[in-house]
Amino acid sequence: MIINGLTSKYAIILYELAKDYIGVGGKELTIEEFKKIFGIENKKAYKVFANIKSRILEPAVSELNKNKNINFRIKYKLKKTGKKYSSIVFIIEEKQKEIKKEIKKETQKDNNKYKKKKIKI
Repeated sequence: MIINGLTSKYAIILYELAKDYIGVGGKELTIEEFKKIFGIENKKAYKVFANIKSRILEPAVSELNKNKNINFRIKYKLKKTGKKYSSIVFIIEEKQKEIKKEIKKETQKDNNKYKKKKIKI
């Protein structure tokens, strides 16, 4: 199944989760909730958080952010309790805000480029 050009099943799950939180700002999940939502709670390979991060989290976030059909950008922060990661905070922002920032920067560059030059007589 492909949604908005996504090919990874984990990117699709993250997309479905994140789209409900556009405009709200984000969503925090405990590591246990994350594992359950992504269907990996009983997989031995994902007992170690580093495997979750490198095989699921990073690739899914990257695929979503690179996809031009998706109208939001996603970031995440990891929270620790003691030495162990306890939760993941997803930050979801609309891409329109980013586009407006880029347009403003480009406009400023153009304005600087076309300022009148002083001519000596």
